[in-house]
Amino acid sequence: MNRFRQVCKAYFALLEVLCQSHQGAIATCDGPTFVLLLQSLDAGLKALDVSVSSQCAAAVDNLASYYFRNAAAAETPSPAGQVPPGTVGQRSLGRHRGQSSLSSVPQHYWMLS
Repeated sequence: MNRFRQVCKAYFALLEVLCQSHQGAIATCDGPTFVLLLQSLDAGLKALDVSVSSQCAAAVDNLASYYFRNAAAAETPSPAGQVPPGTVGQRSLGRHRGQSSLSSVPQHYWMLS
C-alpha cells in the first residue's frame, strides 16, 4: 500500500462512496466479492495513513448502519403480502453472515454472532 499511495487513497475513497451510496448493491453481491470488500476495509483500517483509515471507518459505519436500519425494518410487522422496505438488503447481509465460505472473515465483522 505504501508504494502506490495515490492509487490506494483513490481506491479507499471509492470504497467509502460505494458503502455510502450503494449499500444495497454491496449487500446483494456474491460471497467472495463481499469477503474481498471486507478484507480491503480491514487492511485500510490498519493503514498508517489517517485519511485511508478514516475513509474505511466511515465505510464500515455506513454498512453497519445499513444492516441495523434494515434489521429494525424487518422486525416491524407489515400488512399481509407486503415486504417491508429494506428487507431484501437485510436478508442479503444475513445471507453473507451464514455462508460457510466466509469462514476466513474474522468473527468481529459479524456483530450479532
